[in-house]
Amino acid sequence: MGNEYYFGLEDTDRAHYPNLDPELCPNQDGDPVTWRWALSKIRNIYGEELIFNYSIASKWVGSDICGEMRNYGVDLDIYPSEIRYPNLRYRVVFEASTNRLDFANEWETPYSYIFYQRTRLNRIVIQHNPDGDVNFNDVEEVRSYDLVYASSGQTIFPNYTWTEGGNTLTLVEIHEHGEGGAGRCQPPPSPTRTACT
Repeated sequence: MGNEYYFGLEDTDRAHYPNLDPELCPNQDGDPVTWRWALSKIRNIYGEELIFNYSIASKWVGSDICGEMRNYGVDLDIYPSEIRYPNLRYRVVFEASTNRLDFANEWETPYSYIFYQRTRLNRIVIQHNPDGDVNFNDVEEVRSYDLVYASSGQTIFPNYTWTEGGNTLTLVEIHEHGEGGAGRCQPPPSPTRTACT
């Protein structure tokens, strides 16, 4: 037997939308329906586990499916926030921001059920936790990667501007920092080539 993969073990590992089936009226409560089961953990043959934690971007949407306007929560996206290694000695942290503008502004309306990403990944950090503290209070940064995105006019669709005001997000560089790993990498022009300095 090999590795075991577990998906959606916790509610925080799942993204939901409300069930608005009109056949359930008048007792329509918008019970959550899962639309994404994220990877919760990986267990190897020795019982050691990698634990995955997530952040969820949500919003309220309105519906009068049963003749009365009500608000329901919708999860727009779920993305990793950290990966914890066995014995709590190491973790990988994903730092994101919510300043993306490459989406349609009508997706923000209270009646839209479109799933989309409002966040962008800015930095990946590998941390060492010397004392194994479950809260990772006193960590040492081992290595980090800063992601650099193209400015307007240099994106993969330079002539298209989304109605929210931005161009399509385009990764152009990854800066690596840390012991034995300082440098700059550009996305390779082909799958068989690397471009690091």
